[in-house]
Amino acid sequence: INVFSDAFFVWHDGPFGTINGLRLGRLPIQQVDWSEINAAVGYAMALLDGIAAKAHFKFNKVVLSAKGSFSRLIRRKDGKTLHDVYWDNRLFQTRRL
Repeated sequence: INVFSDAFFVWHDGPFGTINGLRLGRLPIQQVDWSEINAAVGYAMALLDGIAAKAHFKFNKVVLSAKGSFSRLIRRKDGKTLHDVYWDNRLFQTRRL
């Protein structure tokens, strides 16, 4: 049995892709709480990071920092956060790099 299949159950719930039962997305007529989406994205990033490591694949410009609901993409060359991969209700957040 594949360890990824045991740790990450990927499926769907109607129009939404899911990972470990958490929905990845929202629609105007079917709101999904941002905390659920952020957690799902964190699982997805952890899965991608695990698959990349198993395949001995190294991303050239970024490091995946799977931190649950607060995951980030880190710039490899200087270790600075390039993108927050979650929504924290701060519209048009800017970050000086």
